[in-house]
Amino acid sequence: VAAFTSYRSDGTQNYEDVHATLFDANGNQVGTELVINTTSIGSQYQPAVSALSDGSFVIVWRDNSAYYGNPDYNRAEDVKGQLVAADGTLVGSEFVVGTSPQGSQYEAAITTLAGGDIVITWTDQSTAYGDYDSAGVVAQLYAFDKNDENEIVTIDVLKSDTDIDTGASFSLVSVTQPAKGAVSIVDNKIVFNPGTAFDHLAKNVRETVTVTYVMQDEHGATSTATATIIVTGTNDAPIVSGSVTGTATENGAASTLDAFANATDLDDGAIQTAVIDTLPAGVTYNASTHSFSLNTAHASLQALAAGETATITVSYGISDGTATTPATASWTVTGTYDAPVTTGAS
Repeated sequence: VAAFTSYRSDGTQNYEDVHATLFDANGNQVGTELVINTTSIGSQYQPAVSALSDGSFVIVWRDNSAYYGNPDYNRAEDVKGQLVAADGTLVGSEFVVGTSPQGSQYEAAITTLAGGDIVITWTDQSTAYGDYDSAGVVAQLYAFDKNDENEIVTIDVLKSDTDIDTGASFSLVSVTQPAKGAVSIVDNKIVFNPGTAFDHLAKNVRETVTVTYVMQDEHGATSTATATIIVTGTNDAPIVSGSVTGTATENGAASTLDAFANATDLDDGAIQTAVIDTLPAGVTYNASTHSFSLNTAHASLQALAAGETATITVSYGISDGTATTPATASWTVTGTYDAPVTTGAS
């Protein structure tokens, strides 16, 4: 991936935007040029990029949109970042790197550590991090793990927080609940439990959860920061709630049953198909309407006496292309009176 600054090329109010282009191993461009930033005012420029093990990547850049509508220039420039999936899809929203409310943050660099975490460094003019020459170098550790949609995640947010006082100790005071999932504080760490809120995510589709927490030092001074959790969808097998059933009468109208009537799939955009090995005598399947049809005049049903019943059952599977769940469809067929048939004089 190549990240670069593009000057007024997308028709927005931006003087400059951050763009990126993907390439394959032979240097051939893959897909179209990407616009990375979503902020559409001022300049977004000086990007840097680092890749993750799954092919996704993080781009950071310099953002001066705070100049606009901020006459006191308390926070003139920020460093922003964006996680991008391997196919070029933006994952979640762009985020602000660093938590200082004053001064400028710029000249960002980024690298991926051996364990998969990302380190972002930048120049800080706020003096908020303890360097009073107005040009300190600050670093922030980010974890962009692929947390599965039902995985409980523990985040040690305090390991990346700092205090200008030597030997300071921190504790977590509170954490806000996200719109989806739930968070708690356990052993001075944030524990995120997604529950079933993300079961709708298709395989490898990601959703970003941001929580705000308050930390406190040993003297009672507090600071507010955010933690970002990336939830990655996994494949959920189709769910079959029960057998599809119907009734029919010998020599009556043909009867149809919808193979998918009792089947659902939690994953967004899942496409179901019926997996059928064999069909009982007199039963056919129409893939376009995903329906089974029973020919009630089939020879296999003609031996039924009036009022006698027989059960015709189809065993099949519901597949989403990855997982298959067993299913059944069945008819209860009631026999009717058949007049005697003569075969000739004796």
